[in-house]
Amino acid sequence: MPRPGVPAIGILGDVERITRTIDMAKSSWAVLRADRELLWLPVLSAIASLIAIAVFFVPALLVNDGLTDAETGQTNPMAIVLLVAGSLVVAMIAVFFQGALVHGADERLGGGDPTVSSAIKGATARLPRLLGWAVLNFVVGSIIRALRERGGIVGALGGAIAEMAWNLVTFLAVPVVMIENLGPIDTVKRSTELFKRTGGENGAAQVGFGLLGFVAVLPAVVVVFLGSALGSGGLALAIIVAVVYIAGVLVTLTALNAVFQTVLYRYAADGVVPDEFGQTAIGGAFDHR
Repeated sequence: MPRPGVPAIGILGDVERITRTIDMAKSSWAVLRADRELLWLPVLSAIASLIAIAVFFVPALLVNDGLTDAETGQTNPMAIVLLVAGSLVVAMIAVFFQGALVHGADERLGGGDPTVSSAIKGATARLPRLLGWAVLNFVVGSIIRALRERGGIVGALGGAIAEMAWNLVTFLAVPVVMIENLGPIDTVKRSTELFKRTGGENGAAQVGFGLLGFVAVLPAVVVVFLGSALGSGGLALAIIVAVVYIAGVLVTLTALNAVFQTVLYRYAADGVVPDEFGQTAIGGAFDHR
């Protein structure tokens, strides 16, 4: 069997990763279920994002009856401004509520009793730092996407590698902002430092939670498939059920991921694993270097 912190290879490695992910999700839920009201934070994030989309994206689509000028075929400059501004605002909203989740999780891990209100207040106290990080992350992400879309095969490959590396080294960025109150550049440096201590579990978590999400939405696919066999009425009902179910899955996974990020940050920074995680495979998977 592979040693703790050393990635396994092949099928055994995939099985170990899936098993560890399930353990991570269970342990994260053990923390979250004590304060299930924190699940409202991803819901509020989604609502705020929808409002931002209505404010920025809908007007962008209405400019010149679309995004392109009817005569020149070029993208309307005003539409570009609205789309970029809207995308940035949505990114800021996501980071803000992620920060609120981290604050709530850290409060619970510290023996407190967090609420939606206390979590939002915690994120509000770090608002300038969170927005700074959101802007930096948005700019870097935009540059990487441009490289992938316009750089041909080499650009696509290089962009994919850059995106993966960026996601890995900034996995703990929001906990760093919330707990250490650092600016964007220092946050990247600190998150990179913590990544070096927990690189194996960091990467496993990102891949593992992705796999968990994929498996979790499969029932929705089955429901839609079965509904399609019942005619248009059955299909419509199946789609509604599937959408509601997937929304619930996304809310839960978002919250669980924030809890795990907080736990991983505390382990990397302080060398302490909460009791809820100590008896699971994740306890042995942490490789504190």
